[in-house]
Amino acid sequence: MENIDITIIVIIVFIFNLITVPLILFLLYKKIFKPALVQIQPIENLSPEGLQIPIIGAYTGIKDIPYWAIARNTFNPFLKIFPDKIEYRVILKHKKNLDQIESIDCYELIGIKNIRFNFADSPFSFSANLLNVENLKKVLQYFKNNGIKLSDKAEKYLNKPQLS
Repeated sequence: MENIDITIIVIIVFIFNLITVPLILFLLYKKIFKPALVQIQPIENLSPEGLQIPIIGAYTGIKDIPYWAIARNTFNPFLKIFPDKIEYRVILKHKKNLDQIESIDCYELIGIKNIRFNFADSPFSFSANLLNVENLKKVLQYFKNNGIKLSDKAEKYLNKPQLS
């Protein structure tokens, strides 16, 4: 009798997982990844209201250590570009004027298309995962056009031809 009870419990748990795991993955896709895949228009003349960039993660790191974060936010990350500043949120919302940006770097791994802002007045950097190659290139181009120094790696990435 005990073996039958355990077997029934195992079957119920299996069926529950069979239903809930795909549902959870679908909801995560809709909440996190699908909005980040939205293409933004080329950024030329920003309105005073700015342009919110779709991102799936925001990270605070140490300026000279690109792949290591001391804080991260994948629940409600935020990056908005204005004509004269950027606003971003990792834990708290911050504002930085464009003249406070020392340089911009980017790096790419599987599922990661990060832009990293190094600030002149801070030992910390801000990184955002855009997930979308075209959006990353448009953001890099916007900052390059506004006189912000791009790293050699970011320059190469900007000039790299896109595979179709």
